[in-house]
Amino acid sequence: ESVVKAFVQRFDIATGVAVDGGQFAATFDVGGLPESIFIDRNGVVRYIYRGFIPPDVLVSELSKLASN
Repeated sequence: ESVVKAFVQRFDIATGVAVDGGQFAATFDVGGLPESIFIDRNGVVRYIYRGFIPPDVLVSELSKLASN
């Protein structure tokens, strides 16, 4: 965790960063990084995108979640 905090500070990363002890990765079958997992307000996984997510895909999937 301290390594991640130092990295975030060094590169002035403004977005949220989380450290997973392994449970999240196991639960959602994370295969690599980056990976975007879209979970609705009921906790149901609606979409998984493996790799760098293109802006149009991000907007589309977030719009779908917001409309439900």
